[in-house]
Amino acid sequence: MLRTFVTGATGFVGVNLLLELEQQGAEIIALKRPTSPTKDIAHIQNLRFVEGDILNYESLAAGIPEGIDVLFHVAGAVGFLEPEKAASQTNVNEEGTKNVLRAAKAKGVKRIVYTSTVLTYDYTLRGMVDENYPLNHQSKEPYIHSKLRADELMERAVKEGMDIVFMHPTAMMGAYDRNYPQTWAKAFVDLQTRWFPFGPPNATTFCYVKDVVRAHIAAATKGRKGEHYILGGEHLNQMQLFREIAEMVGGHKPWLAAPPPLFRLYGRWHYYTSRLLGKTPSLTPSLADTFAMGLLCSSDKAIAELGYSITDHTVMLRDCYDWLVKENIIRAKR
Repeated sequence: MLRTFVTGATGFVGVNLLLELEQQGAEIIALKRPTSPTKDIAHIQNLRFVEGDILNYESLAAGIPEGIDVLFHVAGAVGFLEPEKAASQTNVNEEGTKNVLRAAKAKGVKRIVYTSTVLTYDYTLRGMVDENYPLNHQSKEPYIHSKLRADELMERAVKEGMDIVFMHPTAMMGAYDRNYPQTWAKAFVDLQTRWFPFGPPNATTFCYVKDVVRAHIAAATKGRKGEHYILGGEHLNQMQLFREIAEMVGGHKPWLAAPPPLFRLYGRWHYYTSRLLGKTPSLTPSLADTFAMGLLCSSDKAIAELGYSITDHTVMLRDCYDWLVKENIIRAKR
């Protein structure tokens, strides 16, 4: 039986990972904060919670037992946030990762499977991003920059002898997305409650969270030490995807795929207008820039080495939609 420790256990990837680990019969020890919701995973029989926070080294050192086969470090602060929230994002992604590494080393963890993001590769070069792409050192966006810094901490630990496998999901959807104000589930909420005249141009590679967590578990035994794996899926035209979601939720479909310069301008207008009116913006300038560019990725390495599989995007959309309805985050289409 695989003995596992999971950070970020009550988050989007974390919940799906725990449910899959249960199916595979692993022993699970999961870190959670005292206020974290556990209703999605409270029924799991082979799960034991320890209270703590990745920003508190002492709680990590106390919570991680000896004899852990694999530590899944999936905790992180995600999304393209407003400036006042960026400092906490940097703290979680950098300082939290530093604490996890220190505690894992002290407790003799055999392997770490670490969740990064495909955005740490320089997708501005266009083309099909793979694991040989240059790193995204040019971005000053706090999420990208802090995840790249966390990657660098992990790379340094590999050089010092730790066994770490790097996972780089693309744009991800699925059930249990309680981070939805900062993640792709917000598209369902926004397209049901707001009208967006312009849709993003170009295409992006989307991945299904259930495929992603299965790859994480495969990486525990099949991944090669120090290797990076991009976890993608179908290459979807963003405008068409948004129209599919709008149809699913009974909202207004965007009617024009704006050319990249216009969509960047629209994103800034939306962001600053929303801020002025005291509303939470659905787009930030950085997010609008990413949408406008698109991002296509290859999962060939993960397919070959981890047995990664890609689920049809309609299953991914339905899983996300059904969960959002069940949680009363959106209303069912009339």
